[in-house]
Amino acid sequence: MGAVSTVRRPRGTRLALFGGTLLLGGVLAGCGSTVDSEDVTDQVATAIEDSAGAPPDATDCPDPLDAEEGATTTCTVTVDDTDYDVPVEVTGVDGDTADFDITVPEELRVPRVAADDLADQIASGVADQVGEEPEGVTCPEDLRGEVGTTLTCVLTAPDGTELDTEVEVTSVEGAQVNFSFEVLPESNG
Repeated sequence: MGAVSTVRRPRGTRLALFGGTLLLGGVLAGCGSTVDSEDVTDQVATAIEDSAGAPPDATDCPDPLDAEEGATTTCTVTVDDTDYDVPVEVTGVDGDTADFDITVPEELRVPRVAADDLADQIASGVADQVGEEPEGVTCPEDLRGEVGTTLTCVLTAPDGTELDTEVEVTSVEGAQVNFSFEVLPESNG
């Protein structure tokens, strides 16, 4: 996936920026000269689903992808009755595998807060509120920047008690993701 950068904002706010390009690979077909169009189609559909949060209504990559660095093809994805061009470019070939970039259209990108950054922000917020840093916070995955999205992280108190911590996205402004969190009072262990 493209690089994710975050910038610290006031508690409960994260700015997540995406490069918009996913690096994927495909197995070469036949004598090793192309990546089958079905494989490219599957990879593009997965990239759109990962970025947009839902699979596209349709994905069409009519041509195989030549297994040469710099080779390109353009696929078409349909989301909510709108067609989007999705460029695909081979970035390298190693044996029977071609690596390629899929550039997800900006309109289909949903910002995310990286799991580690989310955990750091929760730990900082708890330290600000109670005056003591927790032993640790772990979040199972990135937080998708869509209003109402929830995620449960686990906060480990200084005494080792593990507490579920509910996180909810409260607003999204461009790439800025605002969220609230609540440490639940009962041990989850």
